[in-house]
Amino acid sequence: MDAPTNAAGFRQARRGLVRLLALGLIGYGVWCTMLFSMQDRMLFPREYAEATGAPANAERLAIKIESGPRSSGEVEAFLSLPPGEGPFPLVVIFHGNAECVDGLDWYRERYTERGWAVLSPEYRGYGRSSGKPSEKAIVADALRFIDLVVNRPEIDTSRTVYHGRSLGGAVAAQVAALRPPHAMILESTFTSVASIAAGYGVPPFLVKNPFRTDRVLNNYAGPALLLHGIDDTIIPIEHSRRLAKCAPQRNANSPHAPATRTLIEMPGGHNDFPVDEKAYWEAIDTLLDSQ
Repeated sequence: MDAPTNAAGFRQARRGLVRLLALGLIGYGVWCTMLFSMQDRMLFPREYAEATGAPANAERLAIKIESGPRSSGEVEAFLSLPPGEGPFPLVVIFHGNAECVDGLDWYRERYTERGWAVLSPEYRGYGRSSGKPSEKAIVADALRFIDLVVNRPEIDTSRTVYHGRSLGGAVAAQVAALRPPHAMILESTFTSVASIAAGYGVPPFLVKNPFRTDRVLNNYAGPALLLHGIDDTIIPIEHSRRLAKCAPQRNANSPHAPATRTLIEMPGGHNDFPVDEKAYWEAIDTLLDSQ
């Protein structure tokens, strides 16, 4: 009697295991489906990007969004010039995912004080701009604004820097892959959306906007300054530590020095960064002076 009893018990246990595995797969599928459907809202939380008013003392630029034979609105950007006569070096500022260009006055003031012109492109669907944000659309719009500005006599095209905060750092990197600047400043930036998704168990192929900052830095030949708060819980500092290791492989036949990656870890989290403004701008000034 023992053998049949044991066999029946084994079959029952196997059926229970199969049911558990099936439930696990179903649950995983539901989890991935939920995150797939919510990823745009999570990456681009436009409802938190409050438009408080167009920047003062800045020129508004606008480009049309084309959708088939009809225009479906426009995207704006702002150009701020320092006092005096140009041409001025150019810094292009890209904001975070819950911000808009209206909140970049602090950067504009600090950079124009240093004699740099500031271009701040808006993202589609943010602030007063039309459309729907996506990696492809945001990068394409930024390239159009940069092309508009660099052809102006007030701009010194021999000195260009991209500065991006959080998601903006990932935008800056993707723009740099197509229109390389002379240097980049990546502030509180992630390695990629794909790597963040993997941390939640989501396969990278489900990510619609991967923003592979790491891949860009593996090919970008210019210097990159990485600034990050050591207490950042939204984008942990480990992201910048990994990015600091991304650089093109040194070619023995190349006459150029290998690309530099400078990581400066500073006090502060994500939304209160930088805590030490003096040290923050000293690091940036060192990079600007080198340009």
